[in-house]
Amino acid sequence: MAQILGMDVVAEGIETSSQLAQLRELGCEQGQGFYFSKALDKQATTALIISQQEQPKWGETAAIQESKKKLNPQVNQVKKVIVT
Repeated sequence: MAQILGMDVVAEGIETSSQLAQLRELGCEQGQGFYFSKALDKQATTALIISQQEQPKWGETAAIQESKKKLNPQVNQVKKVIVT
C-alpha cells in the first residue's frame, strides 16, 4: 500500500533471516532490527558506517554498486570528516 501511495516505509524489529526474506518478497526496501545490529553507541556507530560504505546495501543493484566505486574519492573524504 505504501508503494502505491509513494511513501517510504522502514520495517522495524527484524530479528531473523526468515523475517527479512518475507519482507523482501513483499517489496520492502528498508529495514532495521537486531538481525542487522544491536544498539550501538556513537563510536561504534561511526565505525560501522565507515566499514559498511564499501558493502552492497539491501536491494542495491550491480549498476548502483559500480556508480559507488566511481564516487570512491568522495567516500574517502566523508570518512576523513567523520573520523576527525
